[in-house]
Amino acid sequence: MSTGNLKIGGVCLSPRRGSSEILLELFLDEIRAAGISAVPPLLIREHSFLPCNECEICYDGSDCPLPDDANVHLNSLRQMDGIIIATPVFFYSVPGGAKCFIDRAQQFWVRRQLLGQNEERGLAALISVASSGGEKLFEDVRLVSKYFLDALGYRLTDVLSFRGVDNPGDITDDMRNSVRQFARRFAVKIKERGKSEKD
Repeated sequence: MSTGNLKIGGVCLSPRRGSSEILLELFLDEIRAAGISAVPPLLIREHSFLPCNECEICYDGSDCPLPDDANVHLNSLRQMDGIIIATPVFFYSVPGGAKCFIDRAQQFWVRRQLLGQNEERGLAALISVASSGGEKLFEDVRLVSKYFLDALGYRLTDVLSFRGVDNPGDITDDMRNSVRQFARRFAVKIKERGKSEKD
C-alpha cells in the first residue's frame, strides 16, 4: 500500500558495487515495504562528475555551468521527501569521485546561505561502513554528508555506521536487521512529516 506520493531518493557514494550499495538496497526495500516510493538510487560509480572549479558563476543564483549531468541528479534529489546516503569510508572521508559530486552542490549552498532561499525539503539518513576502527572513523563522513544535505534543503536525522566491513561477505545478519529497523524508523519519520505538511 502506497503512502500518498511520498518519495525517497538514494545515493551510493562507493566507486564499486560493494557493501554500502548492498545495504542501501536493503534500506530501500524496507522503505518500499513501508508503503513509500523509493526511486532507483544514484550510483556514483556509474558517473564521472567534474570537480567544482570555484568559478563563482553560481553566486548570482545561476546553475553550475560545468558540462556533465551533476545538475540533473542534484535537482532530482531535491524533489524527494527524504534522502538516504550510503558510503564506505576512504581515509576517514567519502570517496574522491563522490566528493566531486558533493562539491557541485555549492550552487545550492549559495542560494540558501547568500540569497535567502531557505526552503526545507525533507529529512535524510546516512549509512556508512568501514573496515578499520579509529575513534573518529565516521566523523568526517557524517559532517560532509550533513552539510551536503543541508545545502540541498535536507536535515540529517538518522545515522547508522558499521565497523569491520570491507567486503559484502563481512555483512552479518545482525547488520542486515539493524538496517531494516533503521529504515522502518526513518519511514515513520517521513510519514509523520508528510502528514504534518498536509494538516
